[in-house]
Amino acid sequence: HRHYCLVLDIIGRALTELTSSHELVSVIQDSLVTHRSTYAAGILHHDLSPGNIVIVKGVGYLIDWDLLITRVHLLDK
Repeated sequence: HRHYCLVLDIIGRALTELTSSHELVSVIQDSLVTHRSTYAAGILHHDLSPGNIVIVKGVGYLIDWDLLITRVHLLDK
């Protein structure tokens, strides 16, 4: 189980500031694991893009969840 928090300041590095191909793979994997976990909980990020992934201490985080959609909302359409 992971905890998530709202950050109101600039932290981490942009995906465009990678230091190696290994870091790229690791950061993308972290982001996909988060996406899979939230989707399993009924939440879809709905805006996956390089600008919405930040790197903090070598770990990739999905940010900018303001366009998220719940699975219930998707089924209603």
